[in-house]
Amino acid sequence: MQHALFRLGLYESKIDGLTGPGTRKAMAEYSKRYHVDNNFASIALDIEFKRREQWQAEWTDLLDAAVSEELETYLLDFGSAKIKEKILFVGNHGWQTACLYINAKNQFGAYTGYQWVFFPMKKSVVDGYPPYVMPDLVPPLPKETYEFWCQMGFVVGQAD
Repeated sequence: MQHALFRLGLYESKIDGLTGPGTRKAMAEYSKRYHVDNNFASIALDIEFKRREQWQAEWTDLLDAAVSEELETYLLDFGSAKIKEKILFVGNHGWQTACLYINAKNQFGAYTGYQWVFFPMKKSVVDGYPPYVMPDLVPPLPKETYEFWCQMGFVVGQAD
């Protein structure tokens, strides 16, 4: 958080830790400027939300292209699929998962109804974040975890 406050020009001197006088002053100024409660949690969350909004705008086009390319390998009839949401989740270690709210045809040619579909991205969508393949020894996270993340918006990119 201190680095974000510093980049915004809210420190008059060097960064001085979580409870230093410079940090307290920078937090008070941030609170006043952005109409946020002057406490660590509120300011940290606000900074994170602003950061994710910025990433979302930058990555929307990249996500559209990458998901369309990779989706063809997952669906029986890509051309008929109807997508309501495309969301990219980027984990701390750089692994990327696409989350789609999609209505696609099943093996009988009937539409399944809108449902969340999750798949790991094989190609990097985000520069500096190569696709990360989980080692075989690490069990994959349950599907419900990805569904929760996507529905709750713990994402950095989204397109309608």
